[in-house]
Amino acid sequence: MWKWLAFSILILATGLAWGEAVLPGEYHEHALAILGPDTWAVAAGRTVKIWSLSDLEEPVSILSGPTGKVWSLAASPDGRYLAAGDQDAVVTVWDLESGEVLYSLHGHSFGIWALAFSPDGALLASGAHDATIKLWDMATGMEVGILEGHESWIRCLAFSPDGELLASSSCDGTVRIWDPATLKQLVRIKAGADGIYSLSFSPDGQYLAWGNYEGEIK
Repeated sequence: MWKWLAFSILILATGLAWGEAVLPGEYHEHALAILGPDTWAVAAGRTVKIWSLSDLEEPVSILSGPTGKVWSLAASPDGRYLAAGDQDAVVTVWDLESGEVLYSLHGHSFGIWALAFSPDGALLASGAHDATIKLWDMATGMEVGILEGHESWIRCLAFSPDGELLASSSCDGTVRIWDPATLKQLVRIKAGADGIYSLSFSPDGQYLAWGNYEGEIK
């Protein structure tokens, strides 16, 4: 049984410096969300630790709540919320100001691999091993839509910068683009035989890039 693993992160995002941050952990199933220029959330096991890159001796805080190992993390654009998807098919949403659990969202039948907030923070999208995507209203914690069509588990989710489109990737080898307002699938792209493991819109929303299991970026 593994008792200690180092989680190593290459710091490139600031454009000012680069380096390596080594954070201690107890499991290899890590998820990461960036809360600010020097504040990151890292999941290992059933907890989420908030770290400041200026002091890696101890986490700033530790968030608990999930009953299963956390597979995915996402922070709202305004830094107000942090969401975690776990292997027990529950999405836990924390209010980061208080550190308290705001919502425990139930609805998926298998573990949750992907999360994404809309640019205005009003919606949270969750994608799971059950091949479905659910949309949640952050004002109420209610499910407001389900997107179906993928034939295998959902790996990545990304909203366009204007929030009018939601892109998803799956281990069925497709990328799909949806209208979150109408819940309609707009585009289906056969993107890779073994699944898409990263997905992102360009800042102007005109392009969508993805990386596949074969090591290609398209």
